[in-house]
Amino acid sequence: MNKQEYIQNFMRKLREQAASTERQPTREDEDRKVKNTIRSWWKNETPAYQHFKYNGHGKPKTDIEYFAHHFAEAGIGLKDSWEYTKETLRGYIDAESLGDGEDNWHEYVDEYNRTAYRQEFRDKIVSYGLR
Repeated sequence: MNKQEYIQNFMRKLREQAASTERQPTREDEDRKVKNTIRSWWKNETPAYQHFKYNGHGKPKTDIEYFAHHFAEAGIGLKDSWEYTKETLRGYIDAESLGDGEDNWHEYVDEYNRTAYRQEFRDKIVSYGLR
């Protein structure tokens, strides 16, 4: 074995060892990334957010519908996603209207139930920024 092969073999083994000790992301880690990314799109009013709100739906969609739609599409559970949405929207929407059982809750559940889960959507967000 020449010097170049020895170095390549050594580096390959070193990378394998390092990879085996890295903490693998859990479902909760992925969910947190999905929720934070969707909130970032909303906060920055990205083109994806604008497209959702004003895409010829007859009337503009609400922020409640935005979060419900995207969290359902990404496979975030209803209860968890509603709690995160309430946290995010406090200060933007009247806090009383964000109570469980209120109109915003029903609007959220209706949009959440209308939206199908899409694995490729979730994968796109989870893998965003990874090399």
